[in-house]
Amino acid sequence: MTNRTPGRRFFCAFVLFLLCFSWVVYAFDGESSSQVKALVNVRIIDAVNETSVENGVVLIRDNLISAVGEAGQLNIPKGAEIIDLSGKTVMPGLIDLHYHSMLYHEFAYSSKTWDEPDALTALRAANNLKTSLEAGVTTVRDIGGVRDIPNCLKSALAMNLIPGPRFYTAGRIITNSGGHAWEIAEVADGEDQILRAIRSRFPEGAPTCDLIKVTWNLPGGYTNEEIRTAVETTHRYGKKIAIHAFQPESIHTCVQYGVDTIEHGWGIDAKTIPLAVENKIIIVPTMYVVAKTLSDERVKKEYNEDVLKRVLDQWTKYWDMILEHLRPYVAAGGLIALGTDCGCFPLDFSDAPNELITYKELGLTPFQIVQAGTVNAARALGIEERTGTLEKGKWADMIVLDGNPLDDLESLRKLKMVILDGEVVVDKRGSR
Repeated sequence: MTNRTPGRRFFCAFVLFLLCFSWVVYAFDGESSSQVKALVNVRIIDAVNETSVENGVVLIRDNLISAVGEAGQLNIPKGAEIIDLSGKTVMPGLIDLHYHSMLYHEFAYSSKTWDEPDALTALRAANNLKTSLEAGVTTVRDIGGVRDIPNCLKSALAMNLIPGPRFYTAGRIITNSGGHAWEIAEVADGEDQILRAIRSRFPEGAPTCDLIKVTWNLPGGYTNEEIRTAVETTHRYGKKIAIHAFQPESIHTCVQYGVDTIEHGWGIDAKTIPLAVENKIIIVPTMYVVAKTLSDERVKKEYNEDVLKRVLDQWTKYWDMILEHLRPYVAAGGLIALGTDCGCFPLDFSDAPNELITYKELGLTPFQIVQAGTVNAARALGIEERTGTLEKGKWADMIVLDGNPLDDLESLRKLKMVILDGEVVVDKRGSR
């Protein structure tokens, strides 16, 4: 009897295992089908292969894309939530790479507001993030924060205390004494101070930012050696670095040393373009702030007549500079990615679609414009394996548009739905 006991125990355990396994499989299958969303009868833009599926299906399981394809080729699980999007277009959510959630018009014009209480600045920023989400932005790269507020916002978003896009932050800008945005920046002069400033942001196991942002204006800005130190140190930590650069000399140095993105980049010259294209440097042109400054009625009310003329003359020169230098860059195959410079007057935090549409002035095709706001922007952040395209296994971050932006770029302004992390967070299908 005792010799047969182990066998009986094994048999009973095996039967129990089969019963439990069958129940788990049944329960999981039933639960998973109820967690699936199926977007049906929808046009799907594939910006990578520059194609589109006219009668498509996108399956979302929990917070990930589980399948993408043509109707009839995918099996929709029983019990899935069906979302009929007839006549609509689905594409990845927009990624804004040049974003200042904490800035606002008066902030830039009155020194007193640099000392605004953190709580008020954070509340204002939370409202700005919500506005951008409602315009179709599902990820932002905040590259010019105030004090420690960026990390507070990031925590609040992660805890679902406030609505908003995925949030990547450079923390405070790094600049030289008296450099661009020195009022809110961390000032670092010389290679030793730059090294220390960057190292201090990536303490072992507890980084305080996701990337580094440096501002560099000539003639009073950093030296080439200081910029090289910034780039090499940042890359040693496996992080990305964005550098604000306008002039041909500074842009060339950034390209030489392998910066990840050049912010603005309006003065890139013929000497630098081939190297930038070869190294796949991404320029974030922030064009719409120039176009809007030249056309927005609020600008006319901001200045007296004499000052207004000087302002408009200067911004007209900026616009001409952009077209003169960035058109050849694009024609040579240079990469452009979406960045608004939201927080700067007269931009609104809903202007990401307007920024994208402006890129047609550089000669980008509709497909390339979609790529600028999705594929290229994801690569600039280093998250192209998780987002930027509608593919199986990627985050379910996407927008639904009324119309087809490949035929009419104005469709980018006709947002009907935003899905973030698998959840419908904005639904305007009932509105015109």
